[in-house]
Amino acid sequence: MLAYIAFALLSCSFVSGHEWRPFTKGHKVEVFDIKNNVHSVRMPCNGGWFKLYYNTGHFEIFANNKGNLFCKNAGKKNWYGGERYDFSFAKQHCVNGFVQFDVVKTSKDFSVYVSGNRIYKKDFGSYSGDCLQSINRITSHVYDSRALTF
Repeated sequence: MLAYIAFALLSCSFVSGHEWRPFTKGHKVEVFDIKNNVHSVRMPCNGGWFKLYYNTGHFEIFANNKGNLFCKNAGKKNWYGGERYDFSFAKQHCVNGFVQFDVVKTSKDFSVYVSGNRIYKKDFGSYSGDCLQSINRITSHVYDSRALTF
């Protein structure tokens, strides 16, 4: 699976016009210079399974309509020392063969958008562990053979 990731330099601009970095099952991408905690991932319309590891936890999409957010040191700490928040969403609109997930993370919440529509939001509080911190590292991981970009 070939996927792409991009990082916005300004909040709310998402990533149009920015450099996309391809990643696959055999080629990970690691990024340390994250601006404004805003980034996007393009997944092929035929689906895929990817995870973005952050210094604060991870974000995962799989099965074309399911995902999760994991926060280290959060909640009851009963899932690998933190809390995992599962979510599902309707099948998303494809553009030029890809679905683009735009991720916006603040110290107060974590939101995922597709085509300008928010498909997931997690509000943070005192129970949110490391998710209250800024993202300063992202590492990609692909679990199947289809393509992604980020």
